Amino acid sequence: MHKLLLSSRAIYLVTFSLLDVEKGKVDHWVQSIYARVKSAPVYIVGTHAEDKCMTQETIEDIFQTMKRKFTNFENVKGYFAISSKSYRGIPELRESILT
Repeated sequence: MHKLLLSSRAIYLVTFSLLDVEKGKVDHWVQSIYARVKSAPVYIVGTHAEDKCMTQETIEDIFQTMKRKFTNFENVKGYFAISSKSYRGIPELRESILT
């Protein structure tokens, strides 16, 4: 995404695969958004939550690590693990965005 396309009137979903957190470059995207539009809400969304190796404990560990990294980023509004196959977590994400 080009920095000129970042707007404070947008809602940002930073998505990444829970199976390969590093490849998702979550740090890069959260920092880029925050550097340009500090007030825009950001939701961190991990996909592939249905995978057998994605236990609740594993997902919590991933998000706890991210929460420690993003402590100073007050625009991060939530962390969600979703599955497009089973729709796990999608209603909670939707509700959070709408409220």
